[in-house]
Amino acid sequence: MKDNYWLRRGMSRRSLLGGASTGAVGLAALALVGCGDDDDDDGGATSPAGATTSSGATTAATAAATTAAKPAQGGTVLLRIAGNLSGLEPVQGVGGNDHQFLWTVYDNLISYDKDFKLQASRSLSESWENPDPTTFTFHLRKGVTFHDGTPFNSAAVKRNWEWGTNKDITSNVRTDLGPITSVETPDEYTAVYKLSGPYAPLARLWGDRPGMMISPASIDKYGKDIIKNPVGTGAFTFKELVLDNRIVVARNPSYWQSGLPYVNEIRFLSVPDEDTAVNGLKSGSINLFWNIPAKSYPTFKDQKGFISAEREGVAVAPLLYMNSNRPPFNNEHARRAVAFAIDRAAICKGIYNDLSTPGTSFMGPGNGEFDKSAKGIQLDLKKAKEELVAANLADGFSFTMTVQNSPEAIRVGEVIQAQLKEIKIDAKITQLPAPDYYNKFIQEQAGDSFIAGFSGRIDAWQTLSFLFASEGTYGKGGTQAKDAEIDTKLAKARATYDDAQRIALYREVDAYAMEKAYSVSVAFNKTLVVRSDKLTLDIFGDGKPHIGQGDVSIKS
Repeated sequence: MKDNYWLRRGMSRRSLLGGASTGAVGLAALALVGCGDDDDDDGGATSPAGATTSSGATTAATAAATTAAKPAQGGTVLLRIAGNLSGLEPVQGVGGNDHQFLWTVYDNLISYDKDFKLQASRSLSESWENPDPTTFTFHLRKGVTFHDGTPFNSAAVKRNWEWGTNKDITSNVRTDLGPITSVETPDEYTAVYKLSGPYAPLARLWGDRPGMMISPASIDKYGKDIIKNPVGTGAFTFKELVLDNRIVVARNPSYWQSGLPYVNEIRFLSVPDEDTAVNGLKSGSINLFWNIPAKSYPTFKDQKGFISAEREGVAVAPLLYMNSNRPPFNNEHARRAVAFAIDRAAICKGIYNDLSTPGTSFMGPGNGEFDKSAKGIQLDLKKAKEELVAANLADGFSFTMTVQNSPEAIRVGEVIQAQLKEIKIDAKITQLPAPDYYNKFIQEQAGDSFIAGFSGRIDAWQTLSFLFASEGTYGKGGTQAKDAEIDTKLAKARATYDDAQRIALYREVDAYAMEKAYSVSVAFNKTLVVRSDKLTLDIFGDGKPHIGQGDVSIKS
């Protein structure tokens, strides 16, 4: 099968800058990249609402302790990542894991805090308004420059909109930007977006990929290759990439937020094997493990030198995605048979140690739109067999199922495989590294299904559109069947500013997609984080590492 991973095109398997050798990072290699300046004693931590630490500290108590002293400057964050990212710029990448890197290099037109509140102090816009349903105006921050020296201004904002809607590239934000018809630049620091109609979710979408600002000069210089040449306005500048090994960003000395960032460097360390990563955390060659496996999480509870924290978020993880445009899953009854045959509670208990709950929705519990009363599709082998009969597949069928080559993901695949055998469905497992396991499904329609988490978005319109809309990522990629009812309701929700009415529409779409079994919501996993007690950071409600700006510090 063709390997289309973006970084392997026209690029050697050596560092872009340093010429270092590659290879999966084992403990010895991790030791070589160093442990930063974290050689001190106990440290504090903050936890947002809805999060708990290993000591059970509340937000108020920990915040009071943290604000007593100004965070120290210096140190290196050593963050474990499961594998290569899908891209180093916001428009062409597709992986949810990309964000942890993107937010270090890029700032957003509007940024949000750990509890999804929009914050001007974190944003490239000093203020904004939506004076009428078809106009969105930004008053931009002055004196900001991109890492290549290009000024940030209204012309840069317009160029980013042109790039995101460019039909000559594979844009992951085209659907989000679709209702925008033009961008006006009445002066250097005012950008006015003109819309084709009301667009209620727009303000919150600017905190995600659509609002990450790329240097216009770098777009002109690199074109599509900007995906491996990131240039933003963020707190960190891109320093080095070694495929299958590490990505390094360094402190931006000219950052527009005075005194930030606190740390000197962030190293994203590719460690696919979870046990190796856990050992790296124990040895100090990793000091931040995001989404640590549930089996390993209790090991660090109340252990000296570490802080464990967890939070319920917007993620649905894992999901079983199915290609509903071809056999066997273009047959609704075949999809429903699979959905009814999966014992979600057994997976939550046996694999996730009851640190997750059975999936009942495509919107995670951290979403304000989440319906606690939703039941979804749950285990019912009798109904599963009835669906097979309705599909004219009473004797079962086989399909391919791709999983990430990590122990926890493989276990999930094997358990689902065993559960489906009970109704004569044979799931043939293929293991691939990140990002290949999802890229090949999304971009090449390779395989019948794949298992992965979906990190979700702070507004459910973006989540549901991404997954199920005809112009969403899966719809455009050819693996999600076009469904006029979903498209119509999402369009109506987009135009509805009344929160209650919009949430009702989101829930209707969610329930409909669940009934059609376009994907299978297996579980709601909490965000589980273990870090050195010398690091201070928050867990955001989106469940992703926010370590740009002043979001992380290390005690010296």
